[in-house]
Amino acid sequence: MVRRYFRRCSTLDLHRLAPLFSPISCKLILLSGVDFDTGSSDLFLPGPHCDSSCENHQIYDPSASSASSDLGQTFNLQYGDNSTVSGEQYSDQVTIAGLIAKPQTLGVAYQYSPGFQISRFPADGLMGMAFESLSVYGAPPVFQNLISMGQINNPVFGVKLADDGSELYLGGVNRQLYKGEFTYVNVDQAAYWQVPMDAVTVSGQDVTGSVQTIIDTGTTLIVADDYTVEQFYNHIAGGQPFGQGFYSVPCNGIPTIGLVFGGTSFAISPETFKFATDPNDSTRCIGGLVSMEQDLGFWIIGDVFLRNVYTSFDVGGLRVGFAKLA
Repeated sequence: MVRRYFRRCSTLDLHRLAPLFSPISCKLILLSGVDFDTGSSDLFLPGPHCDSSCENHQIYDPSASSASSDLGQTFNLQYGDNSTVSGEQYSDQVTIAGLIAKPQTLGVAYQYSPGFQISRFPADGLMGMAFESLSVYGAPPVFQNLISMGQINNPVFGVKLADDGSELYLGGVNRQLYKGEFTYVNVDQAAYWQVPMDAVTVSGQDVTGSVQTIIDTGTTLIVADDYTVEQFYNHIAGGQPFGQGFYSVPCNGIPTIGLVFGGTSFAISPETFKFATDPNDSTRCIGGLVSMEQDLGFWIIGDVFLRNVYTSFDVGGLRVGFAKLA
């Protein structure tokens, strides 16, 4: 199972090689956009035989591509929020900002669950940026394919997430978007981008010990186990359960929150920690750390944190680096 939690989608600007929500093409068929996701490894697009669940998404028709080939295998992708995609596997030539991956295995969907319908998922499809061992197709993800084909010399991609100016930089990092040096942590298992986190701090005080984490650009929130999340909010004055794993806090009373990786603490700003306003009390905000009943054995580190740092995903060195934003 590929896990997907509280999917984030937004239209992002085109920089350097590709944004996180970007046009791609299969051979000469231009598609309007895919969501780039470090929490999964497979590429899927809505196909010509997709039912009404794909309505208003731009369709990819493999019969219109001279490079496409039906692999004769179906697929079913299931994500952590219970969203699903099913269809047929194909091979085609995939181009991202002039970089060509061929042959590239991709899924041609004939059904999207509600989580991928246009009202909740404005991208047409999704491109996984994790490792091949996580692939349901059993095939190299696009970025690894680009590396093996020599399209990219430096097996690294950099990510900045923001309301404006978000960027996916393929083949390195964009030095204009961060300052200082990276703090690197090694990937423990090359499936997800799984790395250890030393601690979580509130007002400089540790509220957790070391835990395993998944660095996931496709998740909005930070997701953890029930017990630790409860302990976290106990350290925030006025923190109280809101329901379904969420907690509310006074909007004007959010303390300094830090995630510690590789011995360096990286702060989460109060603005990015505020997930939403409490509909029953405009002075209270829903916090960006949420619990799940099931203990996954790792935390999911999503955009609530990643919007505060510039992140380097080093495929060759099997490590993740964080740096302060410029």
